Amino acid sequence: MRIGIIGLGSMGQMLVKSLCKSGVIQPEHITVFNRTREKAENLQASHGILIAESAQEVCDQANLVFLCTKPLDILPILRALSIPESVHIVSVAAGVSIDDLETVHAGAVSKVIPTVTSQELHGVSLFNAAVEQVQRIAMSYSLSCLPLVNHRKCPRSRSKQRRSSPAAHQD
Repeated sequence: MRIGIIGLGSMGQMLVKSLCKSGVIQPEHITVFNRTREKAENLQASHGILIAESAQEVCDQANLVFLCTKPLDILPILRALSIPESVHIVSVAAGVSIDDLETVHAGAVSKVIPTVTSQELHGVSLFNAAVEQVQRIAMSYSLSCLPLVNHRKCPRSRSKQRRSSPAAHQD
């Protein structure tokens, strides 16, 4: 698996550091792009990740791409890219909905909203995707460094979720 990260603000840097620290993926399987190259170079020096020349290069190389830009930039960035349907797009922006992401990418999309404490591998993260995508993600990816504590089921599943008891969801 190859992971791509577009945007190296607080969340993007935290993801790089957490992924490398957890050992879930080797640093040479993480490719990043940031409009300010210096941030990417600093992370490359400290963690051994790869730097792409463009956001398109990240999408061409990765199976899973985290979008860690400002919420208002996410949809314009996605519209400007040619992303293979096989690439799973993950937004870390709270202000962008799954429906918004699905309008610009035909493949799997989801959201992960990590907390800053995830950098120390003790944080919690909100995970949001349609049920069908959650099943696909569970089979294809290991995001064990981002503990998943909550996900929203698609609207047609909400009534079933309300009727089931909490004990029915325990393993």
